[in-house]
Amino acid sequence: MPFKFGVTFCTYSGIHTGIKEAIPALKYLSQFLEHFGFLVVDEIALLSKFSNWQEANIKGKCGDIRDMPDNRIIRNFYNDIKDWLIYFKEVLRWKSC
Repeated sequence: MPFKFGVTFCTYSGIHTGIKEAIPALKYLSQFLEHFGFLVVDEIALLSKFSNWQEANIKGKCGDIRDMPDNRIIRNFYNDIKDWLIYFKEVLRWKSC
């Protein structure tokens, strides 16, 4: 397939430095995909609670994240991915003409 696109994502809790904790993981994943010829078009970090560390869910830099990701965040994430897939489909259809 001549056109390879990718979207990287990761979850983070950001207890110490917030979203800055997710950025290295996103960059690493993106670089990995780009080495295999993918064009990474987006990097998405999802704020998410710890499953077994309640103190961190309440007292971290991002505040109270006990309910994260909530339905709004999940819906936005789903819509972002869906929009990219629609875009890729259109680009590939246009390129195949």
